[in-house]
Amino acid sequence: MKEEYCMKTAVITGASSGMGREFAKEICRRYVNIESVWLIARRQEKLQELKDEIRGKNVVNEKNKTREREI
Repeated sequence: MKEEYCMKTAVITGASSGMGREFAKEICRRYVNIESVWLIARRQEKLQELKDEIRGKNVVNEKNKTREREI
């Protein structure tokens, strides 16, 4: 029996490296119809690299956690 998920939005913290980065890539690979992926991290340059890598696969939004008042 195949399970199907209807995921519209994913919010991923720690997306600039490690498990968070790999999780973001896996979400985009596995759920190709996802509408929005929010990437949250402290390191803006690493976050931009990931965003560029998965751009075109999904709608990607990002937030730099260094500005806590904005979140």
